[in-house]
Amino acid sequence: MAVTRFLPAVAALVAWGLSASAAPAESPGGKVVAIANARDGESIRHLLSGNSIVHPNFGCAFYRPDGTTLQVGRSGLSVEGRWRVRSGLYYSTGMCGRLGCRITIHYPSLTFRRVDGKYEQPALLIRGNYCEKNGLFS
Repeated sequence: MAVTRFLPAVAALVAWGLSASAAPAESPGGKVVAIANARDGESIRHLLSGNSIVHPNFGCAFYRPDGTTLQVGRSGLSVEGRWRVRSGLYYSTGMCGRLGCRITIHYPSLTFRRVDGKYEQPALLIRGNYCEKNGLFS
């Protein structure tokens, strides 16, 4: 069952740990990033594109370079979506929507904060398409 496979990942992510097969995404230039507020759209696009974010609240989201996403939820259901970065704000078909979110980066941790203050979501950045490894998490 998808939920059963998800439970070990929940424990690991709550402690912000990674399974042995997951590796944090490399930061731009191969250096550790500690940015208080990412405002440079190109940097955000580069960091997300081709990589995944995970958190027990929503599962896993993979950011394709073409601006589409694959989100695999806790139930194992996968949903296609869209994302973009404009003027330093992240927009998506998800909770950031048309209002947009600012992304705070303390590599490899990210926090998405919608500009109206009504949504905040931490996540962990992982290199590549981690969402499809074993349906949810490996």
